[in-house]
Amino acid sequence: MKVILTELAEETLQEITDFLKHKWTQRELDSLLQDYYAFLSSLDDKIIKPRVYKTFDRKIHYALIGKKQVTIFFKFESEHTIKILLFWANKKNPSLLKNLLKK
Repeated sequence: MKVILTELAEETLQEITDFLKHKWTQRELDSLLQDYYAFLSSLDDKIIKPRVYKTFDRKIHYALIGKKQVTIFFKFESEHTIKILLFWANKKNPSLLKNLLKK
């Protein structure tokens, strides 16, 4: 499975990892990254299917990682390609999320 990270996904992942490095311990950062890599691994194992994950709207799906503190928003571009749209720290204002996902 080919995984494409949008520029926004790269920025939001960097923002979250920087926050964890600064405010928390390496353990929390490792937990987030382990969950992210497990998510990517499940793509390779063809475990993830559009109907398995909850949807934000008809095309955008999401999964929780990092002890449910972070949400990955993604969509299936094709049977073999997934596009990760952004990573969202769940304590942020949800109205901001809606604006980001509309882009």
